[in-house]
Amino acid sequence: MDDTHGKISVHINHGLQDIESIGNFPIISDQKTSIYLRDIANIISGPIDIRSYYTLSNSTEQKDAVFLGIAKLKGTNSVITVEKLLERIEELRKKMPKNIEMHIIQNE
Repeated sequence: MDDTHGKISVHINHGLQDIESIGNFPIISDQKTSIYLRDIANIISGPIDIRSYYTLSNSTEQKDAVFLGIAKLKGTNSVITVEKLLERIEELRKKMPKNIEMHIIQNE
């Protein structure tokens, strides 16, 4: 791992009922601070102009998906950033509801 450009897909079957609960979805959290989806995204309810969408496929099924790209800050160590991010992803997986799947699909 010598670079932090990567993508993680998250599949949510249910549980996020409204804009507020979607905005309160934790992206990362530690003892000092938390970052929620509302902090990094504009969340709206209403008609949208869908020009493209993501799916995650394997040999037996295809699911709609959401992709989240994460990049390191300029001047930071790529290897350490990736290691810490992967550790945090594993912590999040333990706390996530069973109906949410998280996959690392690119790590370079």
